[in-house]
Amino acid sequence: MYNLYNFEPKFSKYLHSQAYSDVTIRNYLSDLRHFFGWLTIKINAGTINNKAPTDEFGALQSSFDSICVQEYRSHLFKNEVPEKTINRRLSTLRSFSEFCVQQGWLKENPTKHLLNISQKNSSSSALYGTEFQEFRASLRNGIQDPALALQIESDVQEFIQYLSSNSPKIIHD
Repeated sequence: MYNLYNFEPKFSKYLHSQAYSDVTIRNYLSDLRHFFGWLTIKINAGTINNKAPTDEFGALQSSFDSICVQEYRSHLFKNEVPEKTINRRLSTLRSFSEFCVQQGWLKENPTKHLLNISQKNSSSSALYGTEFQEFRASLRNGIQDPALALQIESDVQEFIQYLSSNSPKIIHD
């Protein structure tokens, strides 16, 4: 049987080498354990992948993809985890993904397009301010499925970020 927790000491060493603070390292390792616990439950239930991994590398390679990351993000949102905690856990996954790619354990980064729950200082908020906040509130109130609302919000944020980086700046009077 595989043990995803075998990645923790290696990831800790990586975080130290990147000069993360002790508090950040402690939080990231805790977040990674939380993610691995969730992922193990999903793997054992057969809801993440169809392959039966024989070791932790197989489990990581067959399970840890962009769909898995979005499901985890939705899981956190559905369970009403505070935004700051969700965003820190997503940051943990980004760092862990970069680490896995550097180690050659993953071919591509599954968190490449992963957005935080709320990006109050992002270009989307800066460009659209209250309009985007009103859209977000309307979306969350109008859609029964919180995961769907979160995905739509994420898609809109990504689209707005794309527009802001690939087109002239919009100036509001």
